[in-house]
Amino acid sequence: MKIPEHLRKPLLEQLSDQADSDDYLIMRGSALGHGLLGDDSKRDEFIERSLETPEPDLEGNELARELHSRTSGMVLLQKDSEELLARVKGIFEAQLEKAFLIFQMTSRLTSQPNL
Repeated sequence: MKIPEHLRKPLLEQLSDQADSDDYLIMRGSALGHGLLGDDSKRDEFIERSLETPEPDLEGNELARELHSRTSGMVLLQKDSEELLARVKGIFEAQLEKAFLIFQMTSRLTSQPNL
């Protein structure tokens, strides 16, 4: 996907402004921007930088989604992502199990006759 010519200059300015950010989300956004501009080496540089950031303080599905995003970057860079992907799967399965248990408990409560 290429961006329209009239949007190239503002995107380049934005990417320049955020080039020194240490926020993993901004780095990933910069990688996307450089990818849209067709600069794969810059894209890969920002993906690599985002992968080097510490794991964010998230839990549950939010953590799994973030780690899954990181595995996508690893795949793009042709790095081994199997271990991280297995961890993501484990987190998602645990969250699904919790949701199912909550569903079962609430179903039992709502199916009991009123006393």
